[in-house]
Amino acid sequence: MKLTAELQSQLEHLLQAEQICADALLEIVARENSALRANDVEQIQAISNEKKSGMRQMWDCMQQRDKWLSQQNLATGSAGTINLIKQNPSIRSAKLWERLSQTAIKLHEQNEINGGIVALSQRHNKQALDILCGRTSNVGSTYGSKGEQYKAHSGHSLAKA
Repeated sequence: MKLTAELQSQLEHLLQAEQICADALLEIVARENSALRANDVEQIQAISNEKKSGMRQMWDCMQQRDKWLSQQNLATGSAGTINLIKQNPSIRSAKLWERLSQTAIKLHEQNEINGGIVALSQRHNKQALDILCGRTSNVGSTYGSKGEQYKAHSGHSLAKA
């Protein structure tokens, strides 16, 4: 489908709005990373709420683009957008889409890093609780030089409440 100048402008507006949401979300996950590294629980909670709001805004922007694509009788999602841009090689639209795609990759990567920090923190907390309660969570994970498995023995709790 060949886009008119008006439709091209509408597409560019949608992509710009989506980029604004993506940039805001990228800033939020960067602050989340700092809070996670500092183990600042209050800040993590506040940022978590901000992140949920940012994700909703991002979702709304993507839905608006999909609605617009549907109104043009085109496929929705990334595939529909890419196909439309290929058919209408506007340098501006292509650059906006490329920038949005790169931001999405950065968001995914930073979110994966943050998720790894959370998972590591959870493992450390679980290990600390297991030690305090006298439980061993690593049963069967110790091996001798010949590959034989040693069973960990559960100890006694260090304290009772």
